[in-house]
Amino acid sequence: MRDTFEAAESTADGQRLSEKMLDKTLADSFPTSDPPSTIPNPGDRIASQDPMADTRFVGMHPGSWAAVSIDSGEVVATGKSREQAELIARRRGHGKFSLLQVPSKTDGTVAA
Repeated sequence: MRDTFEAAESTADGQRLSEKMLDKTLADSFPTSDPPSTIPNPGDRIASQDPMADTRFVGMHPGSWAAVSIDSGEVVATGKSREQAELIARRRGHGKFSLLQVPSKTDGTVAA
């Protein structure tokens, strides 16, 4: 009888240990997501503006491309193609930028 009691107690201890381990795993996994970023989404600012009213494009040829700094919002490079604007921006030491196509006066679209 004593062996049966010890076996039952051993099983109960094993279950308690297992539950404690699962509780710890669960507790260690929280928070389950990254904290919110303190950096605003620059895409919202750029997308919400009227591209035809964007003064950053003044003097640029319609259809050309501009690399716009995510940190400051200023144009850091331009090019005839998206690749050229990106290459020039990277050569100038910029790593965080968005590439925008200068809108034509007729269609008013901006490609991102």
